[in-house]
Amino acid sequence: LVQDSALSVSGRDREISADQPFALVDGVPTLVGRGLKGAAVAMARRFFEPLPRAVSDVFSKRAPRAPRRSVWEVSDATTMGVPVIRAGVGIRHKTGARAKGVLYDREVLPAGTSWQVSFRVDRSYALDASEFTEAEGILGYVLAEHWAKGRCWLGGGAARGLGWCHLEDLKAYRLDDSSYEAWVMSG
Repeated sequence: LVQDSALSVSGRDREISADQPFALVDGVPTLVGRGLKGAAVAMARRFFEPLPRAVSDVFSKRAPRAPRRSVWEVSDATTMGVPVIRAGVGIRHKTGARAKGVLYDREVLPAGTSWQVSFRVDRSYALDASEFTEAEGILGYVLAEHWAKGRCWLGGGAARGLGWCHLEDLKAYRLDDSSYEAWVMSG
């Protein structure tokens, strides 16, 4: 995943006044897999509504049912990119205009930063082969037809460092049972 614009998401406090600096895990900038999955699910909902329960279950008080685990799994993404400080201005809630004399610093990762991402469709959570194939196809469509073409956005909002991203070198691997065991054993 490569950023086309600066990106600012959740995080930890620093000595600057950034209220939403980048998340660092053991000193490495990290995007949480749940957030990446949420972005993929949000994109999928634009084209496949309702989404199959195997991808994302919708809870309803009128028709309660036991929730299901999604077949889509996304690992936390890391980068070797280094956060930089970007100045920001305060916004008045009433008018949406700049608040006079209110400045702050924000930690962002600059455009061009690359992230190592990994999506997995786990067949063991699907009820049958057709449900798995549908969930796999939807994820493939989102990644190949939208994210690979620059229609991936992550982050808190346009004023807070919304990150426009695209996928490069998208690869898909399908593992049979013996390949899966070898993959697990390899760590």
